[in-house]
Amino acid sequence: MAALATALATLGHWRLALRERHLPWLLALFLVLALTLESRTGVVNVLRGPVFLAVLFCLGRGDLRALWANGPARWFLLLMAWLGLSLLWDGASAADWKILQRGLQVLTLLVLVFLVARQRPDWQPRILRLYLVAGIAAAALVLVAWPGSPATLAALHPGVERSHFYTRGVLTISIFTGWMMAVLSIACAHGALATGARRAPLYLLGGLLCALVMLWTQARSAWLAAILGIAMVLWHHRPRRWWLWLAALPLLAAAAALLFPEWREILADSLERGGSFRLAIWRNALDRALESPLHLLAGHGLSASTRTVAEGIVQNHYHSLYLNTLFQGGLVALALYLGCLWRLAADWCREPRDWLWACLLIPMQLAFVVDGENFFVTPSAMMLAYLLPLFWAMTRWQPFAPHRTTNGLPAHKWG
Repeated sequence: MAALATALATLGHWRLALRERHLPWLLALFLVLALTLESRTGVVNVLRGPVFLAVLFCLGRGDLRALWANGPARWFLLLMAWLGLSLLWDGASAADWKILQRGLQVLTLLVLVFLVARQRPDWQPRILRLYLVAGIAAAALVLVAWPGSPATLAALHPGVERSHFYTRGVLTISIFTGWMMAVLSIACAHGALATGARRAPLYLLGGLLCALVMLWTQARSAWLAAILGIAMVLWHHRPRRWWLWLAALPLLAAAAALLFPEWREILADSLERGGSFRLAIWRNALDRALESPLHLLAGHGLSASTRTVAEGIVQNHYHSLYLNTLFQGGLVALALYLGCLWRLAADWCREPRDWLWACLLIPMQLAFVVDGENFFVTPSAMMLAYLLPLFWAMTRWQPFAPHRTTNGLPAHKWG
């Protein structure tokens, strides 16, 4: 009995040390590895194994109650539970288990962000800076080994899946790389104006690098999100003659297109693609969602195939996060997702938080109308480009505000 008591006391000591001192390092390590590793399999294993076990080890009942008390998080947890349950619509299979594991990764990140917010709010500025540094490093690594634009790859390697050319960390395909770079560009613009003059040039250089990679990926919805997000940053900070900064964005893009032939090809190819048959794709999605009242209400299930043919081209998703959610989880899933956003906006009105999250989340939501797929169970860049800022906003992270603690407890409330 004495040995058992000693072992339990040792485990308790380890658990306390992990909660109070090491969790921020765990989140920081994950951000660096997820963005800079060469192998996407390595990223999945890092999150699925050590991070999941560490978070599970230090999670307590009080943490679960506090997580459930957070309004936006409660809606998000219900959404994840419903989507997980929808895997049963077409019967259990090995593929369903893989999807469920991916969903657990998203929940692990959510819990990890919440625990760090509770235990170490003073780490918020550091983790955000590390997030930007890791993302900029990923942009540099992608640029060094840049295989070419999607149009170039399609011409050089016909019939080869483009995702094979984008394997830097979680940046698996061009659209996800574009989204990640758009978010980093917006965050760098905000950082340049929210910090002192000494750090501003570093933020601007990093943002320009990410913007360059974003342009080359030809992720047009990411372009729109970046332009809107940067415009929101400039409107909020209102630097001297901020309207000139805003007007300079399209002018810089036009100048780059004139000076560099490859950029002209990228812009020309983007314009030639038009709507990429989106109207036909959306019509197919609505037709399948309206097949029966049951499918409209509960969806076809998270594991149901979204492959569709539009104008003779096979598409793997419906080019709209909302339509994908409606197809897979029905009106129930769509209502839960919108409920999460609504509750976040309501909490924001009562207690404003860092404007950075609005500059990231609002442009992304608008762009999701015309792009995006099911990001809730995909361990891709979208987990860091969209879901991570969403979780930060839920927990009222204020990385650009001073953080003080009293008797070891966070000085701000959350929940």
